[in-house]
Amino acid sequence: SFLALSSFLFITLLSRQLLTCSSSVDISTPQIPTPIQNATTNSAEVSRETVQEYKPAKIEKYIMDHLVELGMDNDVRGQARNIKGCAIWQDPKVAPEIYDDLQSFREELNNYYKEINEFEPIPDLMTSIRETNSHDVCKKARIHEEGLQGLFPGGQLSESSSGGFIEPLYMPMRHPNHCFWAAPEDMAYFIHDFEEICRTLKPTSRRVLIDIGASFSMHDKIVPIVWLLELYKKFGFTFDHIYGFELTPTNTSDFYNELLPDEFMASYHWINTAVTSEIGHKLNPLDSIVRKFNKDDFIIVKLDIDHYDTEIPLAKQLLSDESLHELVDHFYFENHVIMDEMGAWWTNTMKGSVKSSFDLFYGLREKGVSSHFWI
Repeated sequence: SFLALSSFLFITLLSRQLLTCSSSVDISTPQIPTPIQNATTNSAEVSRETVQEYKPAKIEKYIMDHLVELGMDNDVRGQARNIKGCAIWQDPKVAPEIYDDLQSFREELNNYYKEINEFEPIPDLMTSIRETNSHDVCKKARIHEEGLQGLFPGGQLSESSSGGFIEPLYMPMRHPNHCFWAAPEDMAYFIHDFEEICRTLKPTSRRVLIDIGASFSMHDKIVPIVWLLELYKKFGFTFDHIYGFELTPTNTSDFYNELLPDEFMASYHWINTAVTSEIGHKLNPLDSIVRKFNKDDFIIVKLDIDHYDTEIPLAKQLLSDESLHELVDHFYFENHVIMDEMGAWWTNTMKGSVKSSFDLFYGLREKGVSSHFWI
């Protein structure tokens, strides 16, 4: 009986000790990262931390700080010839603090597009993301072993808070080559961080492009929106939905049979009517279409209808409406402001100062919408 009593006391003391220890230990089931979480963690080792705020390149920051000094606040159309956007590229005395940086950037930009032209197209990235629940496939969209920074050693890349590096904002709102020979239709000035964009996608993400002003007319032997779609496709982005709004009456049969490339047939929605800037109207694409998606989707809006009283309110709606900032990822807009270098093409559609346009685009970038000057 003495041995039995001793055994009972020992077991009782041991149990109390275990209970005391367990009170200071988290015994809940540990959270095991999913493959997509692992991929995000691993990507930080080969990439960079996601920025929490917009970081403009040096040349963009300088231009924004000196727009008035550079005469870009002039909004008098009759004085367009005095508003020289190309002066910063052509005359080292105009902006000596960034002149060398601009020349280096132009050379790097031209080399960047040589790499893009030689880049071998890759399959749809979303297929792998959905099958593996991982972002490992995103590295296939890396154009250089050191990322975009390896192609722009001068450091003149702006960095968005949502989609990686993008081109800096600069005059003449076109390829800088336009300052040395007429190249208003040269689209090889956009910079996209496709690997970083890929890492923002989720298995449920939809890829959407809303084309406001969906002209399929040729610009120097290319159709601009098709050029953009094919660029994205080359780097593994196939759009699930493409909405095209166009005012000019177009025979539907001709559009689908002769204008629309076969590869976009399954995703294209042709809407042959004008848009409106009226908030809440079904023909305001920002309200009737963008809001039907969610922040996990990848959404592009392109705006180019050459109608100031509709374009500007739509752009300002995007700028001021915070609920749209988490939905729209990239915004392409041809803003016909008053500037000598584009006067021959924009003619009587020019309105507003270059500064007003830069304030708009920079403001959008600060709010997480990567904005680009369209052609």
